Amino acid sequence: MQDDWKVEIDEMLSAIRYKEEELRSKEAVLDDKQREQKLVEERLKQREAELAEREIDLLQRELNVMILQQQGTAAAAAAAANPNTPTPKKRKGNFKRSRLKLLKNKEQSQSSSSMISAPLGKKILEFLA
Repeated sequence: MQDDWKVEIDEMLSAIRYKEEELRSKEAVLDDKQREQKLVEERLKQREAELAEREIDLLQRELNVMILQQQGTAAAAAAAANPNTPTPKKRKGNFKRSRLKLLKNKEQSQSSSSMISAPLGKKILEFLA
């Protein structure tokens, strides 16, 4: 009888050891899966951050394009709003430098003479009055 209970206890202990090993192996598998899941989550967070940056860049580009389009349409609208503005004719012909200098000198002499005559005219008018 004494041998029987020793054998039973040995069998129970071996069963308990077997169950402990099974639990440890399952725990190791769960730890590995948790590590893998954390890695996947970190990758997803990185990907999400990259996508958010790309989205911001894309929105900035779209805004710039919209602003440029609005500025272009504003300039076109301003031109269309005032269609009666005259456009000057292009000058045709060959002007020689010497003639241009003469014209310029005449204009300067006329403007300087009018500046001189104005004060003299005022003095004469004051004298006569």
